[in-house]
Amino acid sequence: SLEYDLETGDKRSLPLKSNTFCSSGSFLGDGTLLSTENFSDGFSSLRTIQPCQDKKCQWTEKPKGMTTNRWYSTSTTLSDGTVFILGGSNQSIAVNEADFNNPTFEFFPKNKKKPGPQHFQFLVDTLPFNLYPIVHLLPGPKDQTHLFIFANQDSIIYDWTTNKVVKKLPQLPGGPRSYPLTGTSVMLPLRPEDNYKAQILVCGGNTEMDVNHEATNSCGKIDLSSDNPTWEVDDFGGFKRVMPDGVLLADGKVLFLNGAGTGIAGYTRKGNILQADNAVLTAVLYDDNKPLGQRFSKQDTSKIPRVYHSVATLLPNGKVFVAGSSPQASIVTKNVKFPTDPSYLSSNAPRGTITSVKNSSDINQKPIKVSYGETVEVTVELSDESQKFTAAVVHYGELAEF
Repeated sequence: SLEYDLETGDKRSLPLKSNTFCSSGSFLGDGTLLSTENFSDGFSSLRTIQPCQDKKCQWTEKPKGMTTNRWYSTSTTLSDGTVFILGGSNQSIAVNEADFNNPTFEFFPKNKKKPGPQHFQFLVDTLPFNLYPIVHLLPGPKDQTHLFIFANQDSIIYDWTTNKVVKKLPQLPGGPRSYPLTGTSVMLPLRPEDNYKAQILVCGGNTEMDVNHEATNSCGKIDLSSDNPTWEVDDFGGFKRVMPDGVLLADGKVLFLNGAGTGIAGYTRKGNILQADNAVLTAVLYDDNKPLGQRFSKQDTSKIPRVYHSVATLLPNGKVFVAGSSPQASIVTKNVKFPTDPSYLSSNAPRGTITSVKNSSDINQKPIKVSYGETVEVTVELSDESQKFTAAVVHYGELAEF
């Protein structure tokens, strides 16, 4: 692993003893990055690294840090700053099976009252397509104890403090969306004018375990603030896509890019290493404020195919950083970084500049502590007083297959 300076391009090596291929991870409340599980040398390891300004921080590794083996699990930061680690299989496997399924969850740091793995029936019911389950922390109730959890075609609202299913949601039409028939998901922006209602968007995937089968061209959106939530099905911007990446942008829209038009996620150890083909090079933009059927618009086309193990993430300057892609383990790609300028950066409209947050002008230089429910003052410099200004507060997760 390495630390990359977006402004200078400088790189700092961060050596690891364990193989992080196909790991998962999340950030703790203090900004520490947690990476879970590993390939080939055990499946229960944990790795942590805390951000630093002096460029001296390194990984701390615990080979048996988890209570059980996990492969293709999901990690999610909770409202109390801890991490919820869910599911996976207990060994390397292409498609989950009952004999290898690990339908449990645990916490990091370990929960003293419940230190061992806790059974999670939902991951029994959603076999075989339940690896890398989709998990979103929801904005309510007051203590933010509810999670949206999706696997295969099914989803629930779950209270992680009581270990109870709060609500079982309708099945999403259009086939499985979980590994290796991998789709992607985002929680749409939480807006004060909508009372911060939680809306989940799930897109892409495939319906068959066939490397030549066309990917899914559909998305489902569900409004969890409704008394009886239902899925609203849309197309996927005119493209069939498995292994897409979705990025929430600074203007509240969602950029979808990368992925393949045919096949599935994963790799093979021998023979034809490609499990997916027909890379989708054109990005699409999703605007949930527009009517159904008009929400997607085509964006620019890349020259670089990015499928299995590709990633995309929003940068502080509003651009999107895109990297990676390999159909097989132990493949290194060089000179393939691709910073993407969303369409809002292509216009001639003046851009506002955030000059201070909570009376601190050291933006991106040191942590700014904010308490839950606290009002935070942000100072913005505009070239035109009539200019409309939008910004996004984004919680970064770790990307693996998507």
